[in-house]
Amino acid sequence: MRYILKIRLLYLFCIITSAYSPDAHADDFVWVNNVTFLSEYYSRGVSQTRELPAPQITSYVYNDFGLYAGAFLSRVEFFDNDEADAEFDFYFGLNKFYKNFNYRAGLIYYTYPNADSTLNYNFLEYDLAVGYNFNPVKAEASVKISPNYFAGSGFETYSKLELKLPINQFEIQGHFARREIEDNNAFFGFPDNNDWSIGVSYKPYDKTTLHLKYVDSSFDEKRECIDLCSGRLIAGIGFDF
Repeated sequence: MRYILKIRLLYLFCIITSAYSPDAHADDFVWVNNVTFLSEYYSRGVSQTRELPAPQITSYVYNDFGLYAGAFLSRVEFFDNDEADAEFDFYFGLNKFYKNFNYRAGLIYYTYPNADSTLNYNFLEYDLAVGYNFNPVKAEASVKISPNYFAGSGFETYSKLELKLPINQFEIQGHFARREIEDNNAFFGFPDNNDWSIGVSYKPYDKTTLHLKYVDSSFDEKRECIDLCSGRLIAGIGFDF
């Protein structure tokens, strides 16, 4: 029953953002909507859906000055007696480009609408990044900082280096990242960790993208993160509208 409710919530969000999207050809802003179906939602070295599929919706608007705002909705499945079944994030900020450089400064607020508030799942992150286009390789270094991370685990940083190489309709991507948390016991006993990925996306059509990537982490699967953090392939398909 709750799974059906999640699908309806995703569908409703899709309809609302599509219905109220401004004209995509306006001179001062662009509104983008995307729905993606992934074999699994895997983030920062940990499966967010217990190895189950994840429908996701992203909707955001940006203008020529570099201002942006948006929302992200995804299925989640934790080992918490089904307290959380969806992640709903809101974000905004400034993303500027100057010649081959770009920089970003923004805020992201993560929410888990159906989880009990005493679990302290909701949290805020500051998002900072700087990038450079080496042509053809694009590089970006970023750090996300939370004053009080997921489950009330205190100060957290997530530092990432990401590389992208576009080749015609393909794009090869890879990243390496490090997460450090003040109170690891509050974060279900998970230690600080590294995670990385290598993948490729392919656009067979203008508004359709196929995704395939390998992800892994530094967790000891047998002692620290059983069945949730081991290396695996993630596949998906996304549609812009």
